[in-house]
Amino acid sequence: MDVKAAEQLDTRKKLLEIIRAKPGIHFRELHRESGLAMGELEYHLGVLEKNEIITKTKSPHYTKYYPTAELGSKDKKLMDILRHKKLREILLFIISKEKVSHGDIVAEFQLIKSTASFYADKLLKYGLIEKQKEGRNVYYTVKNPMNVLRLLLLYKKGFGEELAERVEGLWGNL
Repeated sequence: MDVKAAEQLDTRKKLLEIIRAKPGIHFRELHRESGLAMGELEYHLGVLEKNEIITKTKSPHYTKYYPTAELGSKDKKLMDILRHKKLREILLFIISKEKVSHGDIVAEFQLIKSTASFYADKLLKYGLIEKQKEGRNVYYTVKNPMNVLRLLLLYKKGFGEELAERVEGLWGNL
């Protein structure tokens, strides 16, 4: 089957539309949004993947789907983080303040210190934030805020209008 034929079926068009609007969408979310039976969904995703129209990544808890031609590997990793609401909110908080302390994150999101550290460590691991120590305080800054905001604006339909307005405001302030 060629790529054009693989994309022609209405069911696959619908799946591609959802995946393009929400790169990094989880299998279960795709199942809910598409309304397809599990087996039917797996079959059509398999055809799209076999024809290299979409790619999937597997983690211990999720299978995520991306349009093959639209995102590079760095953007896919960033989209993984942006799909996680709390990590996305922490990133946007840091961008809005430019530099925040560990205590600022704890206070803003009403987290215990170890949970805030868990989220910060995850963002550090992905290379999205930098950590600076000043005396006893730890401060975080976002390495490339424009790239984070660019992806959020590019795929704003997949994140909701409220977030899109907030991101557009941040974009204008940078």
